[in-house]
Amino acid sequence: MGMVVESLRRLEDSVARLSENVNMQLSRLPTEYVPRREVERRLDELTIDAGEERAERQRGIDSLRADIDKAQKQSIETRRWLIATTLTTVSAAAGVLFGILNHFQ
Repeated sequence: MGMVVESLRRLEDSVARLSENVNMQLSRLPTEYVPRREVERRLDELTIDAGEERAERQRGIDSLRADIDKAQKQSIETRRWLIATTLTTVSAAAGVLFGILNHFQ
C-alpha cells in the first residue's frame, strides 16, 4: 500500500510539473508564435511598401528624363537661335560692306 501511495505522489508531482511547464509555455506562446494571418498581413504590407517605393523611384526617373529632354530641347533651340543670329549679323555686315564697296566704285 505504501508503494502505491508513493507512486501516486510521484505521479501527482510529475503532473504538477507538467502542468506548470505547459502553463509557462502557453504564457510565452503569444510572444513566440505569430499567426499565419499576421505573417500574411505583414507580407502584404511589405509588398505594398515595396511597390510604393518602386513607383516613387520610377516617378523620379521619369521626372529626370523629362528634365533632361527639356534641357536638350532648350540647348538645341539656343544653338539654332545663336546660329541664326550669327548668320543674320554676317549677312547684314556683308550687305553693308558690299553696299559701301559698290558705292565707291
